[in-house]
Amino acid sequence: MSLPRIHPHPRSRKPGTLLIPVVLLSAFVVASCGSDDDGTVAVVTGNVVADGFDFPVAPGEMTGWTEPPHPDERFDPSSYLVHREDGIHPSIDFFREEGSSAGEELWAIGDGVVVDIVYDREAYPDKHEGDQDEGWGNLILIQHDYVENGETKRIWSQYAHCATVEVELNQIVTRNQRIGLVGKTDGTEGRELWDVEHLHFEIRTSNLSASVYPDDLGLDTDEKVSEYYTHPLEFIREHRPR
Repeated sequence: MSLPRIHPHPRSRKPGTLLIPVVLLSAFVVASCGSDDDGTVAVVTGNVVADGFDFPVAPGEMTGWTEPPHPDERFDPSSYLVHREDGIHPSIDFFREEGSSAGEELWAIGDGVVVDIVYDREAYPDKHEGDQDEGWGNLILIQHDYVENGETKRIWSQYAHCATVEVELNQIVTRNQRIGLVGKTDGTEGRELWDVEHLHFEIRTSNLSASVYPDDLGLDTDEKVSEYYTHPLEFIREHRPR
């Protein structure tokens, strides 16, 4: 079945009906990664195997960061599966406990490979393509393979609103490697959607491209979203390095 093109814009798209299956390929390594027209990314096989996962900010115990939802009512609730105007929020938003989060280091949660990057039009005008980053800014998507109970499994970590991107497509990364800085870019001619810098962080169980959002796929219930995403903090806490 031919999959129609997804227009990834979490702030304005109306719910659709398309559901994207996980693609598992048998080749050793697929050719160059990146977002495809059907809203997925190619799956890398023969990927490095992660030996555990850490938090994307202040690896260890997130010292100095507030666990969402943020207690200040001025901020978005920003917890996993909260229902918002743009659909169901599939992530955790990370804020510093005190002061701005801008410029804080952003870390790969585990060993893996960078499979998709979206560049903010203002931060990277020479690399930016089209309007796909509206509402998102710089995006990084990393594929992670790991072994659990003798079975190889796979997840994708997504990092949004990044101030900088310090990795390249197809680059192998290691746990706690710096991949960029936290920011609040959104790629829309200087318009800022947030009053405070933060990291929007997702863990996905499907190979959706970096800028796809549940609302794009018509995922309008917690159960449907949970088929493609998992709670970021719960997953990491259950898979810490031994």
